[in-house]
Amino acid sequence: GDALGWHERTAAHFAGYARNQNTNPVPEKISIYPNPVSNYQFTIQFGKIVPGNYNMELTDVMGRLVIQRGINIVAEDQVETISIKSTTARGIYLVKLTDANKKAIHAQKIVVQ
Repeated sequence: GDALGWHERTAAHFAGYARNQNTNPVPEKISIYPNPVSNYQFTIQFGKIVPGNYNMELTDVMGRLVIQRGINIVAEDQVETISIKSTTARGIYLVKLTDANKKAIHAQKIVVQ
């Protein structure tokens, strides 16, 4: 099966559970657009995220690192634009965001056309 699909279902399950328990609000989802990517750049919107240092990795389907970039979040709904080289092959890539403790906070497939 698709591991990412399972992860998203699990994340949604936990988000629903947390809401039912009336605990801390779950951070608003990170969104990445446009997808498919156009003009060799895409935007990451961070939503309600704890300020701090994060790391963005863009890898291809073989797991090769295409871009790695540190992102310093200072405010909610911060937006970062990531440019990719025009020589980047078309295809499916994975955007992975990790926090300062190397904990994965978001993973999303994007398509480069």
